[in-house]
Amino acid sequence: MTITPKFHLAKYRVIDARMGAGKSTAIISYINSTYHLVIILVERQSEVDRYTKSCPRLISVADVAEQSGTLKSEEIVNLVKQGKSIVSTHQLFARWDGELLRELKLKGYELIKDEVIEGFEVLRQFKSEDFELMLERKQLEALPNDELKRVRLGLFPLPSRYQDVTDALKNRDCYLYEFADGIRLITAPKEEAFRVFDKVTILTYMFHASTLSYMFKMNGYNFDCFSVSEGCIVSYVNQNGEPFLQLLLIEALAKRALRLSGGRPVSLSSSEAANKPAVHAVICKEIRNVYRRWQRDAGISSNDFAYTYHGDYWEEVHHRDHSNLMLNRHYRDIVRREQMTEEQRKAVTFIPQTTRGTNDHSHKKYMVFAVNVHMNPIIENFLKSHFETIDTDSYALSRLVQWLWRGCIRKGEPMVCCVFSKRMRNLLKEWLGLPTER
Repeated sequence: MTITPKFHLAKYRVIDARMGAGKSTAIISYINSTYHLVIILVERQSEVDRYTKSCPRLISVADVAEQSGTLKSEEIVNLVKQGKSIVSTHQLFARWDGELLRELKLKGYELIKDEVIEGFEVLRQFKSEDFELMLERKQLEALPNDELKRVRLGLFPLPSRYQDVTDALKNRDCYLYEFADGIRLITAPKEEAFRVFDKVTILTYMFHASTLSYMFKMNGYNFDCFSVSEGCIVSYVNQNGEPFLQLLLIEALAKRALRLSGGRPVSLSSSEAANKPAVHAVICKEIRNVYRRWQRDAGISSNDFAYTYHGDYWEEVHHRDHSNLMLNRHYRDIVRREQMTEEQRKAVTFIPQTTRGTNDHSHKKYMVFAVNVHMNPIIENFLKSHFETIDTDSYALSRLVQWLWRGCIRKGEPMVCCVFSKRMRNLLKEWLGLPTER
């Protein structure tokens, strides 16, 4: 396999290429050709299995933990001390402790992350006076001379009602964000968890749109982007969606569909779905209507269909379809998912909008995207306090495109998608090189 020389020189490397371009295949070739110790993190256990089959020297943390009856968080430390190259899921990354980070640095490991994780999450809000009291009591401590305003646990424990804060600060960095009504704590992956590695490689598409890219910039990581061409890692080329123009048929709902009684248009934001049941009911009904229309006109079944909606409300889409509701519930449970048959998995219809890095749904041909994606406004305002501009449209487009490419288009097969939001449709059309709607 050919690799551009600059790839070997960079410490922080992003292989930024469209879904299905062969990023995973290229990195498998790289792992099999390098002598470095590697730890690779993926989205799903099914991807763990793929990597262990393709890379003989990779050891699955989950498999070893199951065989020995130990915790995965304990077993990963043992494997690193033995100098083994390993593969695990992103979930374990959140529980890496100081002992493991020291061992990783000592052994000179490389980190490879197949798909990005969220860079920032909102923890909780405090009144300014309550927060000052915690500092005064040395329950929290501000990092000295830190322009990013990070805090850590102090000498004395926080009250039990703040157990979520205690847990978060053990394994994540915590940033202070002050605003008019008080103080928010914003958490992010420990920046040390990236710095300890000799090399860090991230496989994704539109990395610049991710919150992780802003976290990298805030902490001074100078990352280099690369692309993939014919199985080789090459210099970066910005890629849009024009090669898929003939494969993707984009539908919109009739203008009258997403309206309340009285004619007021419906928003597809999570806040309106949460606060206005009537809005939520209209959207759920229209998802069902689209499926029935495709069922009638194209003869599709649940095997061909997938949709996404805001995660707290998706179950109401199913209305009286109890059997498919149960399949979706089981699939979302990691343990039950492993017990499902292949036919049951194929009939799953709800795919969360944040889904990345899995081929489980690559048979889906008809897909409904029923959300208007916006960055969490607290995260957005926090980032705006550090950066002049935040590209929220690219953030939204990235989520839409990544979600659609869970379906059959990733295999080069035609797909029909119904995108409820005009804003999201226009972002997709612009990416494909199509005229946008007025």
